[in-house]
Amino acid sequence: MKKFLSKVLTLALVCAMVVTGTSITSEAKGATPAKTFINTVLASDGLTVNGQKLTTNQIAEKLKTNDPSLKTVSGYVDTAADAQGIYDEYFNPESYYRHSQISGYVDGMYYQEDIYNDNPFSEDYLQALQNSIHMDSADGLDMYTATLDNVGHCSTMANIWDSAKGYYTADLVANNVNASTLATYMQSNNMMSALDIYNYLVANGVKFTDDSWNTYSNGDQTQVGVIATVNGYNIRFKTMVQTAYAMDGVVTTGGEYVNGDRVTVYEDGGSKFVEQHNTYIPETVVGYLNERQAKVTNTDISIQNAKTYEWLGAVQTITDVDGKVTTFLSEF
Repeated sequence: MKKFLSKVLTLALVCAMVVTGTSITSEAKGATPAKTFINTVLASDGLTVNGQKLTTNQIAEKLKTNDPSLKTVSGYVDTAADAQGIYDEYFNPESYYRHSQISGYVDGMYYQEDIYNDNPFSEDYLQALQNSIHMDSADGLDMYTATLDNVGHCSTMANIWDSAKGYYTADLVANNVNASTLATYMQSNNMMSALDIYNYLVANGVKFTDDSWNTYSNGDQTQVGVIATVNGYNIRFKTMVQTAYAMDGVVTTGGEYVNGDRVTVYEDGGSKFVEQHNTYIPETVVGYLNERQAKVTNTDISIQNAKTYEWLGAVQTITDVDGKVTTFLSEF
């Protein structure tokens, strides 16, 4: 079994991993490294605000109420300000929402028309506008985000390693991001990816078996998973081979208004009302600049409550089509 698993690790990057076994409980000698990893992920959740260490759930509660303490966090976005920004875009005829109010005179007669796109701005979208926090690292790259959706669910993500920069440890500590705990743990064990964490756990006696829940294949992705259970927690590792796409830009036509191409005249007693219709020509993509695709391998090691199946956190490694590798912690 142990020999087979060691071979599995070398084949994981080509998704040729087939794991057999019967027990899903780690042996005693693997329990300590597994517990350390689980505790590290759980402790890496959230932010420290004004000296108080907050979990994702606690951040969600503060985001719901516009808690003043969060406004001290770099990148805090106020709900009202964000909503106003969307409203401004809504009334901007050049914006994505494509709404404009056009009025004026034709031969001394007044006209007015509202133009909407096919999916007009709705109250539903306003309800989805909630508070969020975004942090950039010292070099301007996205380092941490926390977003509250319209049903009060908060998800967070902290980048902890980037192949172009290295670990974000110093930036995470400087901004009180609790993911610095995970970044330090990975550094001290020479780990850069979810696969490295998996290899480390196996090398220290954690036994994984096949996980049918996380094993499947479709046209764009093949995924293989394994699982170990320690002290009431599932550790699930999966390898995903995917087709990734990238491009440097698009070539388009349209995306413009033709003013006054249709005019309707209404007569009401002795007065006239002229309505001038302006036609919007939708933007059409006719080509791509430097379009490319490649097979990439992404790995994910996650922690789950073995009884309730609640997902508690995951370390994910993503490789883009240009070879850049990023590892981040996500909390659900």
